[in-house]
Amino acid sequence: MRKLMLLPCKTLENSLLVALPEDIESQAAFRCAVSVIAETETENSNSSRQDIISALEDHDFEVINYIIGPEIS
Repeated sequence: MRKLMLLPCKTLENSLLVALPEDIESQAAFRCAVSVIAETETENSNSSRQDIISALEDHDFEVINYIIGPEIS
């Protein structure tokens, strides 16, 4: 079964949904994603969303396109 992780953002529309690399456990994937994002933002303080996506993909995360459905209560 594929494991997914939501990388939240201040606005839901800018959040990323990623599939975890198959050879990594959930906790390690979380730490890896945090590290990749931090490194990208440290190397370039003006890093874009696309820079982060590229860095995650370089570490075998797969960014998944999604749509936001209706709000549920």
